[in-house]
Amino acid sequence: DSASLADRIAAVAAELGRGDSSEALDVFVQVDTSQEDTKGGVSPTDAVELARHIATACSPSLRLAGLMTIGAPGDMSAFDRLRQTRDDVASALGVPSDQLALSMGMSGDFEEAIRQGATSVRVGSLIFGARPPAKPKAS
Repeated sequence: DSASLADRIAAVAAELGRGDSSEALDVFVQVDTSQEDTKGGVSPTDAVELARHIATACSPSLRLAGLMTIGAPGDMSAFDRLRQTRDDVASALGVPSDQLALSMGMSGDFEEAIRQGATSVRVGSLIFGARPPAKPKAS
């Protein structure tokens, strides 16, 4: 599950000296705001529990930097859901909302994501062009 993955990442970061003499490794929790089969992440309701786990059990080697999502194409409400989830997480952790980054928006919707409060966007296909279609895996 997601907490056990966070624990594994924290253990590797700690083995490599993160959190001791150097800064913690920044991590983002991916939130499934669109409920598409092709997208991953925790549900908005499970995000608070995972964020709390990272902030407590995985410190000091990991630092919860924020939340991220890849919404369904054309579904701008994913940005609202992520922003609300960030506010819920911040409240649960007792930190200001603006202390947690929002990574949302891609090449096709980054402008709206910025209007909705994104602190980070992913625009690789605008820079490098569209990805070639995935090749089917050999059976």
